[in-house]
Order: sequence, then structure tokens, then C-alpha cells
Amino acid sequence: MFHQELISPRRLIQILEEKQITHLICTPSLLKKVSLFLDESSQKKLKLKYLGIGGEKCPYHQVKKVFELLPDVKIFNRYGPTETTGIVCGHKIEESDFHGDQHEKIPIGKPIPNVKFYVFNDRNEPAKPFEVGELYISGISLMYGYWKDQELTKSVFHDQLIAGEILYRTGDYVYYDEEGKYFFVRRKDDLIK
Repeated sequence: MFHQELISPRRLIQILEEKQITHLICTPSLLKKVSLFLDESSQKKLKLKYLGIGGEKCPYHQVKKVFELLPDVKIFNRYGPTETTGIVCGHKIEESDFHGDQHEKIPIGKPIPNVKFYVFNDRNEPAKPFEVGELYISGISLMYGYWKDQELTKSVFHDQLIAGEILYRTGDYVYYDEEGKYFFVRRKDDLIK
């Protein structure tokens, strides 16, 4: 049964307080709504220790607000398309993410062990640091394909770009910095994931 109160950010904060929840995973859209109702009293009442966000582009200003209001909470920006069957990279948000020249972007992070990221520019060449290109993923977490849809499988899973590896073409445009941290830029199409 659907309860209207479950979509209320104010009610979610009350539940977090009442149930003394320590770990929360949510979308950036929900975080944005919740951040409007966070205040200094939340610092005293919440028992939250870990906050994972993902599924959409990370809202810089809302994350910064939550980071400042809840300084003891470890916040992670996480990335993992359905086709990778789970989270394939993540980034623990630090104070340094709010300073510097990243133009108010929070990294999606670095790939986890046994997963590789490749970024190809519009000429199908490997992108250089800070060059925006389409993200391809390889590694142990890739699914085998789409159920009963070989045409779609062939359109996004490629075995010719890197010898010996199957790559999943994500449709996400990203870039990476000199430290190997990846940043989401936009979707290639209007697909909502």
C-alpha cells in the first residue's frame, strides 16, 4: 500500500531520527528535497553515519549543504548502470571537492577492482584527461546481455575496441582528471536510467 507520507522529505527526516538510522542510500533528487528541511537541530538528532547517493547527476550545492550541516556523515557519490549489475565506482566526498577548478562538479569516482573504464571521444579515439567522451565499461560485473534482445545487446556490447575485452557502451558522457577520478557530464540521449 502506498503511503503519501513516505515521499515527504520532512517525514523522512523524522523517520531517520525516530528509528536512529545510520545508513541511507538515496537519489540526488530526494537528497535535494531533504536538504531543504535539514537544519542545525538535525545535527543533534540524526544518527546517520553513511549516506550513499546515486542514480542521477549529483547536485553540487545540495551535497555541499548536507556536507556542511552533517559534518560527521560520510557521503559517497556512487555510479553503476543496470548493465553492470551494481555499483562500479564511487567517490567519498571530501572538503576539497568544494574547492578548486572542477566547476562545481562532484566526481563519480574511480572504478572498483576488476572493473575498467574507457572514454572515447567523438572520433572513437581514447580521450585525454579533461576531454569529454562516452564512457565504456569492462570487467567482471558486466551482464551478458539483454534477455531475448540480441539486437540491443549487439548495439551496446562491443568486443572490437579493446583486444580481449567486452565493453559496455553506457551512453553517458564523462571526463576524467589527472588523478583518474571520473566526472559525469550528461547523457548521450534522453534515456532516463
